[in-house]
Amino acid sequence: MAKEQLSVPICAIGGINAENIQLLSCYDIAMYSLISAVYKDDAIEENLEKLQAKI
Repeated sequence: MAKEQLSVPICAIGGINAENIQLLSCYDIAMYSLISAVYKDDAIEENLEKLQAKI
């Protein structure tokens, strides 16, 4: 709905992780905001690679 009403880039935030980030790929999202999914198990680089591979 936001994409239809606004002319600004859309950022998805909240509850996004490696298990559900791919579900958002069907939407035209400009940015993702993740914290817990990135810092999980202190494996930042590994987590980022996994997340990026899914989007």
